[in-house]
Amino acid sequence: MSRTIGYGSLFTLLCLAPAPPASSQTVPFAPNLAKVAAGSEGKVDNRGVTQTDKDGQPALRFDERAGDGLVSWPDVMFSDGAIELDVRGKDVRQKSFVGVAFHGAGQAYEAVYFRPFNFRSGDAVARNHAVQYISSPGYGWERLRNEHPGVYENPIAQAPDPNGWFHARIVVAYPKVSVFVNSAPEPSLVVEELSGRKTGWVGLWAGNGSGGDFANFKVSAVLLAAKMPSLQSQPIPDREPEVTAHLRAAIQDAMKGAMRQDDYTPEMWKQFSPMQKQLQADLRMNGDLLSLALVDRRMEDGRRSYRYILDFRFARALVSFDLDEHGRIAALRSEGGELKSLDAMEAMIQGAVDRGELAGVVTLIVRRGATVRLKTYGMMDIEGRKPMRPDALFRIASMNKLFTAAAALRLCEEGHLALDDPVEKYIPELGNVQVLDPGPSAEQQGAGLKTVPAERKITIRDLFRHTAGFLYTLSDSAVDRLYIAAGFRTWDGSLSEFVERLSRFPLAYQPGSKWAYSYSFDVLGRVIEIVSHRPLNEYVKASVFDPLRMSDTDYFVPEAKLDRLTNHYEFANGSLHLAEAATTSPFRHLPAALSGGGGWGDGYGGVVSTAADIARFLQMLLNYGELNGVRILRRETVAMMTSNQIAAIRDRSFPVSGYGLGIGVYTDPARPEHTKSIFWSGGPYNTHCIADYDAQTIGVLLTQTAPFGHLSLMGRFDELFGSLSAH
Repeated sequence: MSRTIGYGSLFTLLCLAPAPPASSQTVPFAPNLAKVAAGSEGKVDNRGVTQTDKDGQPALRFDERAGDGLVSWPDVMFSDGAIELDVRGKDVRQKSFVGVAFHGAGQAYEAVYFRPFNFRSGDAVARNHAVQYISSPGYGWERLRNEHPGVYENPIAQAPDPNGWFHARIVVAYPKVSVFVNSAPEPSLVVEELSGRKTGWVGLWAGNGSGGDFANFKVSAVLLAAKMPSLQSQPIPDREPEVTAHLRAAIQDAMKGAMRQDDYTPEMWKQFSPMQKQLQADLRMNGDLLSLALVDRRMEDGRRSYRYILDFRFARALVSFDLDEHGRIAALRSEGGELKSLDAMEAMIQGAVDRGELAGVVTLIVRRGATVRLKTYGMMDIEGRKPMRPDALFRIASMNKLFTAAAALRLCEEGHLALDDPVEKYIPELGNVQVLDPGPSAEQQGAGLKTVPAERKITIRDLFRHTAGFLYTLSDSAVDRLYIAAGFRTWDGSLSEFVERLSRFPLAYQPGSKWAYSYSFDVLGRVIEIVSHRPLNEYVKASVFDPLRMSDTDYFVPEAKLDRLTNHYEFANGSLHLAEAATTSPFRHLPAALSGGGGWGDGYGGVVSTAADIARFLQMLLNYGELNGVRILRRETVAMMTSNQIAAIRDRSFPVSGYGLGIGVYTDPARPEHTKSIFWSGGPYNTHCIADYDAQTIGVLLTQTAPFGHLSLMGRFDELFGSLSAH
């Protein structure tokens, strides 16, 4: 039900509006496919279309091109109902993917499609892939098949001729989608939508390299923009062009933070005027305004009321507003909820800076590959009064594990390394390790440490997921004390020397029995050096940083970039204290003690990076291994990397929601097998990143203020990020 907005006004336009109530406003929709072929109807993307026929009726033929192709109707808003069509593909393997898209918003959509070449395949597994649901861009078929096998694709019981016409009926009752083929009484596929969009445009769809024929396309109930008659018998002046131009200008002005008082009644202006900055931020978060189209108009109590569909780059909204007799906006209504503002996040951080609890911060929010907000706070050099800059270089400590993991996985893909290989294959010193006796403390008995043989070998997978038996000098255990005495917190030797010394000590637990944050990524870094025959920094740069154009990420800061390196501060006794000045930082030189895990006690030995570079890496993971046409990892590799590898391990050194291969994992409580988002942090500096697969949104938080966990900043950032990505 529509409601008048009191607080946020225009930012409600940006929400993904739920389905409009069923009423006489909805009408059946059956586009003229001959007009589509002639170029006078519909929007054609990445396909050539020509007219053909089916039983004397006009049909539409897609040609074959790389990438997905669409014919959509942006002036149509479909919520619940039935989509029906006749469709024809062909029995040529990997050359026929035909179906429909719906609930579209900008470049995002749901789709149901068919693989005719699998309809009657002799391969039973292939037959199970006959009909498929996807949610683009977040949930492609590969991700869904890997994470939810047999859930979002099915066989067709009475399979049609793969070279002939067949009828498809897709019934949507949000969130449920049911797919019927020909006259079958039972659906071939039933799924629940994944995107959360409840309404949007509809269209015909063909997959990568596929053509196809479509006929008799119809939708049971839609709103048609600019084609609906007035809902009242009372005539209304035809002012749609003027009103549309007025609304577009008002939104664009709001996006610039320059709203005009004359556009609003005094009552509405009182609400909007103090909100201009917030409105600007919220509007920008959903990208450019692509189009707006009139749905209906009416005269109510002397006011003209208009209802519009607004398409932004990343959202679609359904909004209505009233104009008074002077043409001013008198009321605004939306069926969407209020979009959480970035202002809350920024106010939290700015407040901490203003109180002297943080020195300087950079935050970056990216949605669907586009920068929503890049913001700086405070100082990168308090003593020198040097303001923070957006391209500042930050020490990121354990966030380096993400890059080490990606580099090692490339070696796995190339066949030089296997996850279940024993580590001793590459580092023989770790072949006959002992494990600290888990029985009564030998120290308490005055007898020194007791050990038992390892029950199995340490594997490469154990290194990736912190289940190898190592620790990280984070507690006062017997093994931690051995590490500290060996100088691991201030290590300044090579990785080879480090691993040799590490091998002298017993494991803290049996391999695979516990998750314990540890030096395992430094061991993995040494494995990379051995297998690649290159120093760790050179291989990671060549395999990850350079292909992703992460030009500001490295294991040291060159002279030309030193002015961008931030100071490191520590908050203690109520104030900030300089812990490491950029001008004297050891990061000015390439260390002998390279670290695959992000550095030693003070982070030295790890990498420095920028918010933009970290976001590029995360975008590659959200894209399942590819960025701007460059593939770093295979889709299935990223799916494995970002899936929870420790679900069966209950003994953990500290609470963690889940952990993949080198990265933290947040799973959906309702679907524990589903990875909702990925994250990790850089301990001593409170650097943090998170990426949400469902919302295709990235958040990066960079500070250089100790101690770890200061102000619970990273957790609070995640909470506010969750509010943003929920919309």
